[in-house]
Amino acid sequence: MTKITITSPPIDFRSVIDDAVRQIKDSVQQRINFEVKHGIYGKPGSIAYGHARPLPSGARPQAGLAAHASGAKPVVMIPVSCSFISKIGYEEGRKQLTIHFRSGSRRRYYLVPAAVFKAFMAAESKGSFYNSRVRGCFTSMPA
Repeated sequence: MTKITITSPPIDFRSVIDDAVRQIKDSVQQRINFEVKHGIYGKPGSIAYGHARPLPSGARPQAGLAAHASGAKPVVMIPVSCSFISKIGYEEGRKQLTIHFRSGSRRRYYLVPAAVFKAFMAAESKGSFYNSRVRGCFTSMPA
């Protein structure tokens, strides 16, 4: 009996995930564009049915922007005193934590319990709390 060994190069999972997210956003954007073009955006059977807010005249919805599809109010961002975090916001209904960094980047963390947000806001050092209890502990995406 002959043994066959198959080796493959290491997989860069980050790029695989980024490609998948990009494909999903592109697919959703194509569907939204189709619905807008045919006048069915926000109507029964639409991708945004029951969630879409009326768009301003001439505005085009964009995939990946939660405000157009969720009907949710914008997150209230709370300024904080930290060397690298400028603002923190939380959507309790969705359990989403949004962080604005002083560098200008933003991240949204998913399925974050309200208790974690409350502890974050109460923490003496927001940076230490972020590094130990948020970063790497929850699924996140650039916001």
